[in-house]
Amino acid sequence: MNEAIKKNWVTALRSNLYNQGTGQLYSKKNGEKTIWHCCLGVLCELYRQEHPLTSEWVDLEEVGVSFLTGKGGASPSEEVLLPPKEVVLWAGLETEDPEVAISASEVATLSFLNDGGASFEAIADMIESLEPVIAKLEPNTPKLRWKRKY
Repeated sequence: MNEAIKKNWVTALRSNLYNQGTGQLYSKKNGEKTIWHCCLGVLCELYRQEHPLTSEWVDLEEVGVSFLTGKGGASPSEEVLLPPKEVVLWAGLETEDPEVAISASEVATLSFLNDGGASFEAIADMIESLEPVIAKLEPNTPKLRWKRKY
């Protein structure tokens, strides 16, 4: 992962500027002014702030979801739950939903942890203390896994 983006993401998660939501990257409920982000949505928001001319949040109030548009004009069915490809490439991630070690024998995705009730502070700690490890899960297909630095 790009270290500068990682640092900014961790700082943003700890900043108390973002309300933690679940189930999607970004949401506004029935015209309320309060905006909710999951941990991956905060990463998308950092991307949007850095790319204001080429990305924006689009609200589909009729179905109650929002998504981030980019150069590819993503459809809401593709990128409501996970970051768009542009964000993944920008951040230097190998997958839309990185896995982190939660114990010596267990891993979980960031979205699972966020939606399961882990605080932004706890997620920031995990992101900050992790280093990428390439593991081949399928023949000839490297996937990014994460392990805790010891």
